[in-house]
Amino acid sequence: LHNKYTLSSWHSNIIGPEGEEQKLHLDSAVPEPIPPWIIRANINFILEEYNKDNGSTICIPGSHKFLRKPTELDNKKYMKKFKKMIAPKGSMVIWSGHLWHKSGQNNTNKERVALLACFAASHLIEMALEENHPLIIDKDNQKYFSDDLKKLLILNHGIKQGAKIKSNYFKI
Repeated sequence: LHNKYTLSSWHSNIIGPEGEEQKLHLDSAVPEPIPPWIIRANINFILEEYNKDNGSTICIPGSHKFLRKPTELDNKKYMKKFKKMIAPKGSMVIWSGHLWHKSGQNNTNKERVALLACFAASHLIEMALEENHPLIIDKDNQKYFSDDLKKLLILNHGIKQGAKIKSNYFKI
């Protein structure tokens, strides 16, 4: 009866030449303990290859099952379990927002660019929404969107059936 997941953000991840690595994190903005169901799903569209030198995403395989946020101690504790996502240009990498990950350090003299799409569980959209699409997408452009795209972007979120019906009881 509803979309289980909606697009919560669509953005780029650009790591400049000699860019520093990120802090280890997960992409679920809820308090601990993290629930066992998927709150967010991430998709990386690899526009330039992810290699061992250019800041490819680093993760700890299996960490999505820990159901908690990583700490500074975890960064040291799991250092030997870090895995770099090595992928050719044109690849797509999909993972749960519970997975502990970070962008690696870019040790090259070129930018590393990826497109990231994040989908949030629709019942937690207020907690997981990074971009408020109804506010950032121009109304003139929205009228050309298909109903499916409008649902994906939650352009009618919070509007109940009948909410837009004009009443004779109220005059503006």
